[in-house]
Amino acid sequence: MHGLLPTSDDPHARLLVTDDRAHDVLSALLIDARAGIINVCAAAGHCASLLATQVAWRRGMAMAMVCRDLHTVPTVRLRSQLTL
Repeated sequence: MHGLLPTSDDPHARLLVTDDRAHDVLSALLIDARAGIINVCAAAGHCASLLATQVAWRRGMAMAMVCRDLHTVPTVRLRSQLTL
């Protein structure tokens, strides 16, 4: 799981869940996270199921993110479900 966790100053979660190793952490996090965006990759089926049981979170499909200048994006290793 990568991203920004909610705090008392900012209760919004901004997370990318890449696989099910994040399940227990995500489960605990959902107790305090009241808003935000959580993107879940296909390899995290149990995490997706966990989120589906939460009435406060809506499901949707994220297709892309935008960066105005790709020259500023550092070279990174990405999981097989992600491309740049």
